[in-house]
Amino acid sequence: MKDNFTLNYGVRYEYPSAIHQVRNQATNFIPGVGPVLLGSNKVLAIDTTKSGPASLFFTQAPSTLSDSV
Repeated sequence: MKDNFTLNYGVRYEYPSAIHQVRNQATNFIPGVGPVLLGSNKVLAIDTTKSGPASLFFTQAPSTLSDSV
């Protein structure tokens, strides 16, 4: 064994907590639907005829997505 050899080991514990968004500013991508705003039934869509923030708008999703998953 060489003098510059270092071995590090340890244990890691991670609590898998549920995602919760208070201000409804997060989206979750659902295949076949698109990016749905958490806690709502709004799908984020893009109008390609416009540019910048004005090109973003919401359409109605087939169901409401909970704000805590």
